[in-house]
Amino acid sequence: MGPFIRLPQRFLLELVLAIATACVSVLGGPDHAALSSCHDLNKGLQPEQRHAVRDVIQDLQAIESYLGHLRLGRPLPLSSVPAAVPSVAVLEEWKVQNTTKLQNLLDSGGVSGRLGISAEAAHVLAIICMSSRLRPDGYTGRPVVSIMLNYFKRPQVVSRLAANMRASCASVSVPCELVVNVDNPEEAGAWANEAGFVVPVFSANLHESRGYNRAARLARGKYLVVWQDDQVPPANGQWLVDMIKIFDSHPQLGILGMNCYRLCKHHEPTNRWGWSHWAPDSATGVKWTYAQTVDFAPMAIRASIYDAVGGLDEGTSRPGDCGIWGDWELSTRVWMDGWQVGYMFLEGRTGDGQPGTTHKGANGEKCWGRQQHVAMNVYARRYGARFLQDPMCERVWLLNTLTFKVALNGKCPYGSEETRWGNCTQPPPEVAAAATAEFANLASAAAARSRIGVRSGGSDHSTAESKRLAAAAIAATMGSQWIAALGASVGKLLPPPPPVGTSTGETDGAGSQAAGDQVVPKADGLLGIMDIDPMLVRTAGSSGSSGGGRRSIRHRL
Repeated sequence: MGPFIRLPQRFLLELVLAIATACVSVLGGPDHAALSSCHDLNKGLQPEQRHAVRDVIQDLQAIESYLGHLRLGRPLPLSSVPAAVPSVAVLEEWKVQNTTKLQNLLDSGGVSGRLGISAEAAHVLAIICMSSRLRPDGYTGRPVVSIMLNYFKRPQVVSRLAANMRASCASVSVPCELVVNVDNPEEAGAWANEAGFVVPVFSANLHESRGYNRAARLARGKYLVVWQDDQVPPANGQWLVDMIKIFDSHPQLGILGMNCYRLCKHHEPTNRWGWSHWAPDSATGVKWTYAQTVDFAPMAIRASIYDAVGGLDEGTSRPGDCGIWGDWELSTRVWMDGWQVGYMFLEGRTGDGQPGTTHKGANGEKCWGRQQHVAMNVYARRYGARFLQDPMCERVWLLNTLTFKVALNGKCPYGSEETRWGNCTQPPPEVAAAATAEFANLASAAAARSRIGVRSGGSDHSTAESKRLAAAAIAATMGSQWIAALGASVGKLLPPPPPVGTSTGETDGAGSQAAGDQVVPKADGLLGIMDIDPMLVRTAGSSGSSGGGRRSIRHRL
């Protein structure tokens, strides 16, 4: 062993400083102790209490802003359509309710006693310390729905599509914007003339995956609706109301398709299209269904989830290539991330009478031949294992049979020519009860993280509302993981539904345990306090009868 080498003291000091600096750069973050009083306030509150305090303070500040506008005789800067603005008296009532809620939260955290200050001082301190982060959905004039359009060389549809979409939103007073990725710069002028309700961005043949992702980064709504440039929306916007009602009543629903769908992909010869066979959902009065995969377009998705899962996969295509299979891949990824996927038929949507560019000549082979071959193989390698597909079918089946009933004079969608698997037998009561208890625990945990909250008038979910939410999403924990968690004794209660046919098709992934969305309204209306631009006060009934539907023209092999 060689002799010990004494290092200079100055060198050792510099080495220690260098290591300390490196650690700070790695472990660094915001300094929440910039004000000692704020540090003392925060350290005595649980994370869920801090989130709740911050939210109610944001509500209070928004209400005070609205009151200031109205008292000065200024109209609120609303979104794209006229709205029913709350009166000064209503806003004052909401202010009192939120003030009381804030005081209750501070009292539950023992802030006054712990810091040795009065309740009034604690209130002021909380407003100072908890105003570090804004909640963007509190800004007036912010849309609730962002329709995302990828446009390429269809000049005959520009003004018609924009006018119909604007009329559709205005007819039900839903604040919207139409975010258009104009993929052909030569036509920039046509879309620039529509600016206002329309938010154009100009690209150069990025095509679907990159175009929709670019539009999503510009969109400001809570809900994103993927739309295609050969589709013309109905002038009646009831579909928007129904869509929002479904999302609001089912906080773990991430995607709602409105084109075509599959209940159990590898047991279905082609896509389903048209009205669901289930009776209207008791929570919303709308006919819809849970689905394993849904197609473009339209397809609605919560903006927070689109961002969280990374949007459409740009790695399966080159710029200019179509986004075929991107809808199924996104559906499956949302299931795998712990959310749910559903389908609602959109009545009244029409085409523009012209064939799509991906169906013309060489473009057809490029999209439906080469690009489909690439994307379907990526999908199969990622999600094609049978041990993922079968639990996914079971999960969708459980959600459907526990949430819906077959429509009067209707037929069970399972065990049919369209879906050659399963039946509509209700699960045993023991299984439903166990699922309810399991979901109640999940809902409680989500509420503690301030992910499921009602912001109407500053009130929390009532006991009845909590029970309704638990019942509405009863099967959020279902699937193979749920059965394993409940133990073999419960698992034996639920034999798999008998298959009616067999298939060797590729498959989808099993969903993981779901969590709540970041902003999930509402108690008394479709929208809450942060959405009063405008308040959506309309009510909506059933979305229609269960008419038969034709199959989609889109087939996958």
